[in-house]
Amino acid sequence: MLLAERLTPLRFHRFDAHVAAGRSVGLTAETVQDLPPGDQRDVIEAETNARAGAPYEVLTPSERFELCAGLGALPN
Repeated sequence: MLLAERLTPLRFHRFDAHVAAGRSVGLTAETVQDLPPGDQRDVIEAETNARAGAPYEVLTPSERFELCAGLGALPN
């Protein structure tokens, strides 16, 4: 439960990154949500990943391993 609660800010950060990536190409949250699979969605997803990845870049390899292990232990 503690891990899930601590991930909440990262989830909000990713959401904000997704909105910013859509806005950077002139779309709204609604129009991004309605995009079909394809090149434009792929560009937005790649930009989202780049923007949302910053908090993970500061993790050491052992911290990254610990995070992944914790995520793997969460119930489906």
